[in-house]
Amino acid sequence: MNEETKLEISENQTSEKKENSNFIEDVKYLRNKTGFSTRDCADAIKECKGNRNEALAILEAKAQSIAGAKTKRETLQGTISSYVHKSKNSAPRQGALLELKCETDFVAKHPDFQTLAKSICTHIVFAKPLYISIDRVSQSEWEKVMNIEFQKILSENNKIENDISEKEKESFLKEAKEKTEQFLINNSLLSQTFFQDENLKVSDVIANHIGLFRENIKVARFERYEI
Repeated sequence: MNEETKLEISENQTSEKKENSNFIEDVKYLRNKTGFSTRDCADAIKECKGNRNEALAILEAKAQSIAGAKTKRETLQGTISSYVHKSKNSAPRQGALLELKCETDFVAKHPDFQTLAKSICTHIVFAKPLYISIDRVSQSEWEKVMNIEFQKILSENNKIENDISEKEKESFLKEAKEKTEQFLINNSLLSQTFFQDENLKVSDVIANHIGLFRENIKVARFERYEI
């Protein structure tokens, strides 16, 4: 075997090692990001010929599809999680309790499910949501927020409700409705950007875990505390 052939073989071996190393790192990244199995992540990377971002998009779409198929299934098991934020210079002043539901006791006790509950609980402390999701806000709460927004608009325009025309009122009410919807979305837990990953909403994080466990997962209720 001549020197040129040896060099070519060495370069090929080095290239293969680098590709294998990149492949392993990509699989680890996808697994940490989505919670899918090593095999699912590896298949996604192979399908996308090593393109990490495309593989991530495939897995996220898969998670959403699985979540959509399981949303109507009963969640009779679950866990209660808590988080208390501790400060160096004072006693704890913020905390949260969360009831996170799933279908089976096996999943409820799984470390990844417990970690999910703790992460959402921590998010609640820092993001301060008021509702679980916009579709679970009561009609009375809608009307309350709508009235607050309407009164703000009147004040901003130096108007009194009894002195405005029907056309003005219609315009102000339309604006109040838009602001109400935005307020409710911004303050709904599931639609908030997840505090640990700005590319995901809380609903996306839950959907990823539904894909991981192949079970429905729901936020049943939460409570945030602050002194």
